[in-house]
Amino acid sequence: MPSKPTGMRTDEAALTAAPAGEPVPNAENAPPRSAHDWALAGHRERRSGQLGQAIVSLTRATELEPASAFHWTQLGRLLAAAQRYDAAEAALTRACSLEPWQPALHLALAEMLAQQNRMGDAIEACRRAIAADPDSIQAAISEALMLPPIYSSANDVVQWRNRFAEGLERLQAGSQRWLARPNGVLGVETTNFYLPYQGGDDCALQSGYSDFLAALLGAAAPDLQAPIARRSRQVKIRVGFMSSNLRACTIGDYFESWITDLPRERFEVCVLLTESVPDARTKALASASDEFAALSGNVDEVARAVKSRRLDVLVFPDVGMAIWSSLFAAMRLAPVQCAAWGHPVTTGSRFIDHFFSCADMEPPGAAASYREALTLLPGLGTRYRPTRGSTSARTRSTRFTRRPTRCSSNCWRATRRRCWCFSRRPRRDSGRYSSTACSAECRLAAWRRASKSSSCPTSAAAISGAS
Repeated sequence: MPSKPTGMRTDEAALTAAPAGEPVPNAENAPPRSAHDWALAGHRERRSGQLGQAIVSLTRATELEPASAFHWTQLGRLLAAAQRYDAAEAALTRACSLEPWQPALHLALAEMLAQQNRMGDAIEACRRAIAADPDSIQAAISEALMLPPIYSSANDVVQWRNRFAEGLERLQAGSQRWLARPNGVLGVETTNFYLPYQGGDDCALQSGYSDFLAALLGAAAPDLQAPIARRSRQVKIRVGFMSSNLRACTIGDYFESWITDLPRERFEVCVLLTESVPDARTKALASASDEFAALSGNVDEVARAVKSRRLDVLVFPDVGMAIWSSLFAAMRLAPVQCAAWGHPVTTGSRFIDHFFSCADMEPPGAAASYREALTLLPGLGTRYRPTRGSTSARTRSTRFTRRPTRCSSNCWRATRRRCWCFSRRPRRDSGRYSSTACSAECRLAAWRRASKSSSCPTSAAAISGAS
């Protein structure tokens, strides 16, 4: 199961600007001298995937400037990412004690506590954030819509779902208050990541949240919701793929063929990587595309950079999997906008015109659970290319001594909210999979069958039809 998108975006402006009286390092490989240098080194190391070394660098920054809440916060977030929760809690608590008036510090602590399923403590931290700044819309949203990663019972699911719905109603009822200061929405990072794992129909809740964000965005950046005229159909269809996960991860693996295999006589492909560092997979996708851009900056700056590319179709593979994805989905950046099932639930946005899903994951009548027009692709809807020849533990774990057989429960036809490729976990008591799932052998066999039955022309036809 993928981890929840977290508010891990470092304030790069604070890091790249040297403190008063200190020189700016001339090169990225300059040896760190000050606490600021060590913090900047840790930032770069984290972005390049060197989590352990980043923790070492931020620890050094806190040693040199123990009174800096910023350094303690960054260290706490890194420790949480490494699942060193006791140390993370100590670091984030220290940050909150140093600058208790900063709501972002309490929210960072709340996020870490929620990762441990300590929901009561997490909500209290959110309330401290609200007390520190009653005008913080992020604090209000975090407190109102917080959900646990694990539930104790079916009744627990119902209680948290009701709390979410009531919190959303409170936010909507206070819309006029937030409209008085709409720019705050540009920093909202909540995506309702855990909501679809409850297994309910989320269309109303997702739509309510998206409409709430869209109203504020319309006041903060109206140009990012203005209609966009379609270009002449005498030219190729210019399609963009926008995500922070177009790299070596599930999303990059799963949707790679949509980028690489679209027929270039009909399509011009633009890959837009947001708030992420390109890796080898990203570079391969960039080479296979007609245009590539790694975009960073504030959410409205990134959005305007996307809009300026004058796309015909913009595809969001994974709304809900990155901290700003719900905001981007509540904007109009291309004449036609589509979402896919990187996170298998409706975006709820009136600005997303189509949702591409795979038929084998959808139950009868699934269209009623989507605000978008639902388009079903056969099989998995993509040509998945599993890694071959790898000696990694992940690959070795999928090697079996006997020929896989299809499960009689037909588990691979899971619903979108119990998508086995994302959310299945083995039960400790039997070693098999809970709910509709069964053995890993069945899952792998089903994946290979469905992947072979899928072909890129289906996605090409879907994108052509949407445009």
